[in-house]
Amino acid sequence: MEITGPGPMADLASAIHYEVQAKANAMRLPAADLAQRVRMFGEHSTALEQAQRTFIREARTVLAAPVR
Repeated sequence: MEITGPGPMADLASAIHYEVQAKANAMRLPAADLAQRVRMFGEHSTALEQAQRTFIREARTVLAAPVR
């Protein structure tokens, strides 16, 4: 993924990407029992939602900023 804009936006996009992968992988972990996988899936779902909210909030700030 490539983000055009301020560097911090790329970091926020990377956080979303990480959480999407972690959420998907939570159910694939062979070493964890089902309860652990479900808990991890939920934790990563929550973290993904937060990362998305943060990205959207910051993107709105960037897009609303006056052009210099």
